[in-house]
Amino acid sequence: ADIKRVGHTGTLDPFATGILLVAIGPATRLIQFTHNWEKEYSATFIFGASSDTDDITGEISKFQIPNSKQITKHKIQNTLKQFIGNIQQIPPAYSAVKIKGKKLYEHARIGENVVANARPVTIHEIKIISYDYPELKLHIRCSTGTYIRALARDLGTALNTGSYVSQLRRTKIGKFHESGSIKLEKLSTDNLKKGLNTVESMIWHLPSAQFPADNVAQLEQGRKLPYFDNNIPANSPLSLFDQNKNLIGIGEYDSLAHLLSPRIILP
Repeated sequence: ADIKRVGHTGTLDPFATGILLVAIGPATRLIQFTHNWEKEYSATFIFGASSDTDDITGEISKFQIPNSKQITKHKIQNTLKQFIGNIQQIPPAYSAVKIKGKKLYEHARIGENVVANARPVTIHEIKIISYDYPELKLHIRCSTGTYIRALARDLGTALNTGSYVSQLRRTKIGKFHESGSIKLEKLSTDNLKKGLNTVESMIWHLPSAQFPADNVAQLEQGRKLPYFDNNIPANSPLSLFDQNKNLIGIGEYDSLAHLLSPRIILP
């Protein structure tokens, strides 16, 4: 009853399933530091057809393929190599990317053919789980901002056919795996408390520093501190702890001026 703020680290497409990280109370102020976490998905692509949404919810258009044997597992494996690493990806026509003040799906729904510019994304790994034409099951590990629907579309194009996503499940965000999550239909007040992680779990990837009580007081007052640490990247966020290892907030380190500025102070 005393929870005033709730937020999440990124939604899923309406047809997709899987893990969603929810932040409660002061933890919502730390969501911004989760945006660069890697994500993992299990996905099923269907070859030989395309969708205007690049997924099963859209209007499906069949492709005429003389012989399905021309799309072999070996050919798929070789073609997937061009999508590994830092690539440029055009978001799907039905996505929340904003162009001219409107989201792409808003343009699409009124018949406007607006194409977004390609954006840099990183796909770290793609594993073929199984393949039985026209169904390809994959495990994908990628950067935030990657559209699995766009990968399906582009893989189909590279194989001279159509392709769309029929199933999509997000299995991991950062270090959080779906095996440690609670199913929405089983969520209750009791198991919500058991399933809560500490606020520190949202900034596990940041460099950190501990401070004595007098420095903590200065930071809580919004004052900058002289600080020196060669191991912290320039202008990097830094998690701030007191001597009892309690998280007090997030600072920003200026490596040139050797100053630490409080950026977020938690209650």
